[in-house]
Amino acid sequence: MSEAAPPPEAVNALREKHPTSSSVLTDLPAPQPQQCVSVDECEVRKAVLPFPAGSAGGPDGPRPQRSRDLLMCRETGPVSQCSDSIC
Repeated sequence: MSEAAPPPEAVNALREKHPTSSSVLTDLPAPQPQQCVSVDECEVRKAVLPFPAGSAGGPDGPRPQRSRDLLMCRETGPVSQCSDSIC
């Protein structure tokens, strides 16, 4: 059985809704160690724990529940398990 080609109108409509990316990511500079952010666990707890369960992720994608789970992991298991799950 062969597949039928999609009609040109459908292809054009999809291209209008989903244009090709205009940004070139190969021009990004290499990360520098001095640009790393350092926060302590208390700061992270204060920022993450107030989010209600099921909160949506931000522009970077991860949901607050991911950070909550990692924080709770520290209380219930070896810290190495938490750090392993981040990497």
